Amino acid sequence: MVSTRTPLLLTSVDVVWRKQQQALGHLPHVAALISAFLDSSELWNVPQALDYGYLHLLQRLGATSRRLRPLSNRSCFLSAAQRGDIAMLQWLAAYDPEFDVYGAVLDHAAEHGQLHVVQWLDQTFPDLQASTKAMDLAAARGHLNVVQWLHTHRSEGCTHHAMDEAGARGHVDVVQWLDAHRHEGCTKYAMNFAVWYGHTSMVHWLRKNRSEGCSVHAMVFAAKRGDLALLQWLHEHREELLAPGSDENSPLIMDHAAEHGHLEVVKWLHANTDGGCTTDAMNGAARGGYIDIVEFLHENRHEGCTSNAMDGAARGGHLDVVKFLHERRREGCSYLAMDYAAAEGHLDVVQFLHTRRSEGCSPWAMNSAAGGGHLSIVKFLHENRSEGCTERAIDRAAAGGFLSVVQFLHENRSEGCTTEAMDAAACFGHLNVVQFLHSNRSEGCTKNAMDAAARCGHLDVVKWLHEHRTEGCTTEAMDGTAWFGHLDALRFLHGNRSEGCSRRAVRDAVIGGHVKTAQWLTEIYPQCRVGSGAYFGGYTRNELG
Repeated sequence: MVSTRTPLLLTSVDVVWRKQQQALGHLPHVAALISAFLDSSELWNVPQALDYGYLHLLQRLGATSRRLRPLSNRSCFLSAAQRGDIAMLQWLAAYDPEFDVYGAVLDHAAEHGQLHVVQWLDQTFPDLQASTKAMDLAAARGHLNVVQWLHTHRSEGCTHHAMDEAGARGHVDVVQWLDAHRHEGCTKYAMNFAVWYGHTSMVHWLRKNRSEGCSVHAMVFAAKRGDLALLQWLHEHREELLAPGSDENSPLIMDHAAEHGHLEVVKWLHANTDGGCTTDAMNGAARGGYIDIVEFLHENRHEGCTSNAMDGAARGGHLDVVKFLHERRREGCSYLAMDYAAAEGHLDVVQFLHTRRSEGCSPWAMNSAAGGGHLSIVKFLHENRSEGCTERAIDRAAAGGFLSVVQFLHENRSEGCTTEAMDAAACFGHLNVVQFLHSNRSEGCTKNAMDAAARCGHLDVVKWLHEHRTEGCTTEAMDGTAWFGHLDALRFLHGNRSEGCSRRAVRDAVIGGHVKTAQWLTEIYPQCRVGSGAYFGGYTRNELG
C-alpha cells in the first residue's frame, strides 16, 4: 500500500497561505482546516479517479491519512492500459503490489495498440504470465507493430483467431505477415467474414495464398449484402462450394437476398443455381415491402409463403404487398396483421384488412394504437370493430402523453385505466395528462408518480402532485433525483416534503458525477455524510479512513 503522510493543502489554499505566512505563520492548523473544509476529494474514490484518468487526484487520495481499500476491480488497470497511461499504471503498481492480473492487462494493451504499455509490462514484470489473446487481439485490431513485437519478444504466440479476425476485418498487412512468419493459419471464418464486411481484396488474397477456403456462409453473406459481383466470383472460383455434398445451393442464399431486397441477386440465383429458396424468401420480401421480389418469386418459384408474409407486410405498412398477397395468394394472414398495422399507425392497412379479410384483430390492436398516439385508428376500431380494448389502452396513451387519445377513450369507452396511467404520465412529464386524469378519473396514482417525476427531473409535475394529490412519495424521490443530479427538484423536496432521503442519495450523486449535488446533500443531511458510514462507490467511511 502507498505510505500515508500529512494531507496536502489544496493548491488554492497553499497559494494564499504562502502569501499570508507572515501574518499566519504560527497557525498552520488553520490552513489545514480551511483546506479540509474546501476539499471535495472525499467525494471521490480510487476507481472513479482512475476512470477519469485523474492522476493528481489519485496522488492526493494516496497522500491522505485514510487507509485505502485494496483494489479488487481489474477494470482500473485495464482502463489505464487501454489509454496507454504509463504514469497511472506505475501509480497502481505501487498502490496495490499484490494485484496479479497483469497478463490480462498486457492482453488489453495489445488489443488497443499500446505497444509502449506492452513493453513496459514486459520489462517491469519479467515473470508476467500472458496468453495467446495478446497477439490474437492485436491482429484483430490491425496493430501489426504489436504483433511483430510480441512475436519477437514473447513466447505465447497466437491461435488461428489472429488470422481469422485480421482477415475478417480486412487487415491485409497483418494477414500477410502472419502467413509469412507464423504457422497457426486460419479457418473458413477468415474468408467468410471478409465477404460479409466487403473486403474483396482480402477475399482474393486468401483464395490465392491460403487453402482453407470458405463455406456456404460466404455466399449467404454476399447475397445478404447484395454484392452480386462477389457472389458470382465465389460461384466461379471457390471449388469447394461445387464439390459433391457441398451447401453451395443452399436455399438460405436466395432467402437472404430476397429478405434484403436484392432483386438482381434473386434473379441470378434463380437462373444459375439449383438451391431455390424457402417460404422465408417471400415472407421476408413481403415484410420489407419489396413488391417486385414478391411478384418475381410468385411468378417464377414454387415455394410460396405463409401467413407471416401478409402479417409482416401489414406491420410495415406495405399496402401494395398486402393487396397483392390477398389477390394472388391463398395463404391469407392472421389477426396479428391488423394488430400490427394498428400498433404501427397504418390506418389504410387496417381499413383494407377490415374490409377485405375476415381474421379480425384482438384488443391489443386498440391498446397499441392508443399507446402510439394513433387517434384515427383508435376511432376507426371503436366505430367498426367489436374487439374493443382493455384498461391498458388509457394506461399506454397516458404514458405517451397522448391527451387526445386519453380523452377519447375516457368519453367513449368503459374499460377505464389503472393507477399506472397517472404514474406513467408523471414519470414522463406529461402534466396535462396528469391533470386530466386527476379531474376526470377516480383511479388516482401511487407514490411512484412523484418518485418517478422527481427522478426524471419533472419539477412542475412534482409540485403539482404535492399540491393536489395525497399519495406523497418515498425516499426514492430524493435518492433517484440525486442519481440524475436534479438539484432544483431536490431542493423542492427538501423544503416541502418530509420523506427525506436515504444514505444512497449521496453515494448515487457521486457515482452519477454530480459533485455539487453530493455536496448539497451532505450539508443538508449530515447523517448522510461519508462519516456516517454511507457508501461512496462501494467504500465505507471505515474503509476510507
